[in-house]
Amino acid sequence: MKSKEFFQSKYRENGISLIEVLIALALSSLLMSAAFSIVADSSKSLHTQRGLNHINETSRFSLEAMAREIRKAGYRDNVLLDHTLVYPEDTNLQFDAGQSIWGDSQSLTLRYQGSGNPADGRVLDCLGNAVSNNEIAVVRLQIVSGNLVCSRLGPGPTGSQVIGAHIKEIKFQYGIDINGDSQIDEYRDNASKGVTTLSIQNTLVAMDEAALDVNGKPKSNLIEKSFSQLVSVRNNS
Repeated sequence: MKSKEFFQSKYRENGISLIEVLIALALSSLLMSAAFSIVADSSKSLHTQRGLNHINETSRFSLEAMAREIRKAGYRDNVLLDHTLVYPEDTNLQFDAGQSIWGDSQSLTLRYQGSGNPADGRVLDCLGNAVSNNEIAVVRLQIVSGNLVCSRLGPGPTGSQVIGAHIKEIKFQYGIDINGDSQIDEYRDNASKGVTTLSIQNTLVAMDEAALDVNGKPKSNLIEKSFSQLVSVRNNS
């Protein structure tokens, strides 16, 4: 027959003390905290990467769309015609005769002729309309409510098209030919009436759409990035 001391000793050998339980709980809590921290960091990194990918995609499309419009400025279906014959003075839009680009640091207005009569589809405005060689498309690029918008002002069909979403700001600078030698003499923040613009540098700041609240205002974790490009005006020299 086993003694009472044997059972007490056996119980002490197989049991778990309160201190051991507390130590195990403390270690489990540390491990869980570390695991949650790793998951949170991974989620944050994934969010940042997705935001940057969205910004890069949006900015690339916006810059390409602007470049296409800028390169059409001053286009003539018949290159033998002088610019002053194709592009008359327009006092309402502040264009001098022969001038196809006008603007300031926040807004760019340009005009170009189309191709074919009726239009053969070689020249399209930013709305996708074919422009013929007996009309002049006047378009404007600017930021409207956080979007980069291209608007056709007329003559012909009018309307607006978003070509870049979640754009915080944009800045245009104009390479100006002052003395008429078809060389850029300086860059300005505006292209006033009567000057010849040979190139345009545009810089935009794009935002991650996930970092905006329901009212379109930036959150504290806003991700943004700046992009620039220099576009030569092919038809003004």
